[in-house]
Amino acid sequence: MIGASLLALAVVAHAHDVPDVADMTSVTARVVQGDSVCAGVWLDLDTPIVATAYHCVAGTGRVRILSTDGQTRWGQVLRRSAGHDLALVAADDGPHARARLADRALRQGEHVYAVGHPLAASEPSGYLAGTLLWSVSDGVVSQVGSIAVQHTAPLAPGYSGGPLFDETGALVGIHSRRLTAPGLSFSTSLEHVLTLVNSVEEGRGRTLGGTVSLRPGLGSFGVSSPTTYGTLELELDVRKRLWVRIVGGASGPDVEMAWPMWEGAVGLRQIVGRGANALALEIGWSERLLSSRFRVADGQSLPEEATSGFTTGLRFRGLGWRANWTPSGTWAGFNVSLDWPGTLTVY
Repeated sequence: MIGASLLALAVVAHAHDVPDVADMTSVTARVVQGDSVCAGVWLDLDTPIVATAYHCVAGTGRVRILSTDGQTRWGQVLRRSAGHDLALVAADDGPHARARLADRALRQGEHVYAVGHPLAASEPSGYLAGTLLWSVSDGVVSQVGSIAVQHTAPLAPGYSGGPLFDETGALVGIHSRRLTAPGLSFSTSLEHVLTLVNSVEEGRGRTLGGTVSLRPGLGSFGVSSPTTYGTLELELDVRKRLWVRIVGGASGPDVEMAWPMWEGAVGLRQIVGRGANALALEIGWSERLLSSRFRVADGQSLPEEATSGFTTGLRFRGLGWRANWTPSGTWAGFNVSLDWPGTLTVY
């Protein structure tokens, strides 16, 4: 009897430690810029400001902010910190609900709650209707670093930029990334958010940065005797507008390479549309960096051809298509790539 009573008291005590879920979700926003769909949180400040992850708003242009009150607002990126993966977005107005900021440091082993929109680039429908948006997960603080808080609350694409709350429901961090192993989630500590807020008051300038991405693909080379080969491209972009790319080629089933194929390219990108249906259009100049000599399966060598020319392409829903050609039309190449693992880091 006594044991049962103690258990009931323990359950009640634990229930009081859980913050109000409605309070946590009401201050969480959905942040959309170009093809990026993430989360954010309204800060309890004198002006309406949403904190989110830098990589969510690394592009240019206005940011669309959706809240649980059903309203859509527009904002401009006010400050960025690529090294901390943080950004502040200013809006003309905001909802009444704002996140209360924690006044103490997190402790190892403390319970935390994460809010975001897992895999919800578009509105879930059918069996998934009513799910994925404004989702809540929980875990414990694994370790507290100088920049990031490591915790076990599960994160997924769409959680980026969302809030991390402590046991009292106070904001303690902004979601940044997760590692592939289970239970390895990371959120930037609140102290760095406050530093960025203070920089607004001090009038410091914006950060100019971008992302670094890695993508596997499949390429085709040649006009009269096209050959296929595997590719791996490393891309650095600046604010999702200017990009520099290195592409390495490996031997395919119908071609042997005298040397690995290395291609360098630089160009501009324009994003049309928003969210999951955004289309990225590219144009640039491509140059073969090393020997491009090929030997087809029957031993016949391909003729010498031009090694530089224009490159155009597009990306949609994680897939990319690119075409290269010379002005004279004597050389052509095609490539299809996949955004996996995609973004490696932000700078």
